[in-house]
Amino acid sequence: GDHIVLASTDYNMEQAEDFQLLPCAECSEHQVKISGEIKYMHFGEISDEVDLRGEVGLLTRNIRFQGEVQDSCYGDNYCQFFDYDTYGGHVKILQGFKNVHLSGIEFTRMGQQVLGRYPVHFHMAGDVDEVGCYSRP
Repeated sequence: GDHIVLASTDYNMEQAEDFQLLPCAECSEHQVKISGEIKYMHFGEISDEVDLRGEVGLLTRNIRFQGEVQDSCYGDNYCQFFDYDTYGGHVKILQGFKNVHLSGIEFTRMGQQVLGRYPVHFHMAGDVDEVGCYSRP
């Protein structure tokens, strides 16, 4: 099932919790069934016209970019600093591209310990936000 996160409704941000959703035929359209036990209280009321309900975020993504890494460091991949593989995947959008829109994507095991090998790299692309004429789809 999908994975969700319940935001902390306390001053302690460490009280955010994530869960997997379970099938629930008896649930209404405003209810979900989760795996595991909730450790912290998550406030969920509107009080004196102030919405104090905690946020729920969907962590599951429809598209996944996942780098393939080894269990241990190898070769000349900064093994003197790391005992694990630091040479993950790399998505590079080159200067002069016509259109790129990345949304709702999960990037796992990405990036490399080399300058310019970021998980997502707009190489020499200039402004790629609204200033650079990006328009939301």
